[in-house]
Amino acid sequence: MKVKSFFATCVCGVFLFGVTSSANESEKLLADGNFLYQKYLETKDVVILDRAYLNYYKASQIEPSASSYLGMGMVFIEKKMTKKAKKYLYKAYSIDENDAVANYYLAKFSFENEDYLRALFFYKKAYANGLADNYDVNEKLGTIYEKVGDTERAKLFYRAALNLNPNSEHAQNRLNALDYFENKKYLYLQN
Repeated sequence: MKVKSFFATCVCGVFLFGVTSSANESEKLLADGNFLYQKYLETKDVVILDRAYLNYYKASQIEPSASSYLGMGMVFIEKKMTKKAKKYLYKAYSIDENDAVANYYLAKFSFENEDYLRALFFYKKAYANGLADNYDVNEKLGTIYEKVGDTERAKLFYRAALNLNPNSEHAQNRLNALDYFENKKYLYLQN
């Protein structure tokens, strides 16, 4: 009996060691992919972007995760391969619907493809799940609310964006424009 339990312990230990080793390998590949992706954003070197993709892909083969799919989606956004970007971003989202970064990139993807209502949905989820203090999220929410005609909410998010980045010319210009048109409308209604 002792030999059998020792053997089972050894097999379990080897199995668990293999899982831990794979998980660590997957995490390393994701970290390397993220490093390469950031380096690509600085250099715009497509070879670096391809290496980032390869790391994300290998990580997804070892252990499928929202992070690996998100990485592949970000790469395909950069490559302007919209169908593949959408596929992997939604795979990341399907694993964790509340992941702020997955929601952010789905929002960004939707915004860039002029699907503003879908972008609004995902930006709001990104905002609610940890990115309320992100300038880009607030600025884009302001832009979308302005596009759909909700000037009060647009101004709210432009102000929040300005609080996060007081030097933002875009947010300041949009606030000024909204105030100007609001004053014009008021004057028109008074006459």
